[in-house]
Amino acid sequence: MRTTGGIVAAFVGDDRREGEGVRIGRTQPSGRESRVPRNEAPNEVRVADVTIRSAPVVPLKLTVGAARKVARLKSSTVVLVEEAGRLVGLLDERALATAADDEPIARRLRPILFSLQPTASVARARELFVKQNVTALPVSAGAFLLGVVARADVERALAVADASVPAVGRRAAA
Repeated sequence: MRTTGGIVAAFVGDDRREGEGVRIGRTQPSGRESRVPRNEAPNEVRVADVTIRSAPVVPLKLTVGAARKVARLKSSTVVLVEEAGRLVGLLDERALATAADDEPIARRLRPILFSLQPTASVARARELFVKQNVTALPVSAGAFLLGVVARADVERALAVADASVPAVGRRAAA
């Protein structure tokens, strides 16, 4: 994932695969027909429905103390970290609170292997949170970094969605 002044240029994780979808009658301005992914539940909660928070991006060469100051100035609990124009990881609230001021960011960095698209389902987002063991993931649309989504917000959205599904429609737990 590459960043240039807060812009990401990379493929980001999504729950759709290349070419998957069905055609619907509406034509986009580009002349191509729009596509809707197969097996999409009509009321499925997406990452775009969850709060996407802004997060500052700092260079890897800074210390945690400097990153903490940036986070405080931007009123953010998460700081994204870049190196040579690439988004390489994040510092979460715990790392910012417990690290010494002069400690290099590289020692406390949580690597980012995936990011989310706004169209990804919150169930897919939860899978990525578990896989990466992080408290926040970046959200990007095409080449633009939109911000970060917190795991707590995704879990809350899933709990609300589960509570709104009638008991008759739920699958029996095996």
